[in-house]
Amino acid sequence: MKSLTILALIIFTMMACKNNQNSEGKSEKTDKITLEVPAGKMLRYRLATGMSTEGGFTIASQAKNHTISKIKWNNDTKQLEYIYLPKEGFTGQDQVKIKEVISIGDTKNNTERVMDITIDVK
Repeated sequence: MKSLTILALIIFTMMACKNNQNSEGKSEKTDKITLEVPAGKMLRYRLATGMSTEGGFTIASQAKNHTISKIKWNNDTKQLEYIYLPKEGFTGQDQVKIKEVISIGDTKNNTERVMDITIDVK
């Protein structure tokens, strides 16, 4: 009976660990972030302080009320930034999703993080 209980516990643990991975072995995480920017002003949000050689950042879901919404390397500050400029006259909330893929070189063992960013334009 003890062996059956231990076996069931091991199987349950393995299944619980596997739930954070998709069918290709990639684990995913979502971070919710809220940022503020005055109407008509540019927002710069630091994503990283280095350039990745494997993986990287992409916009998974674009903001709707922007003049500029992009990811760009800043040579002056030596960091990767998300840059947002709201449309002229826009106030309210905008939303962008940025996906980061972190790889150790094996495409079957990537970690994906989604930043679900709400931008309050005031």
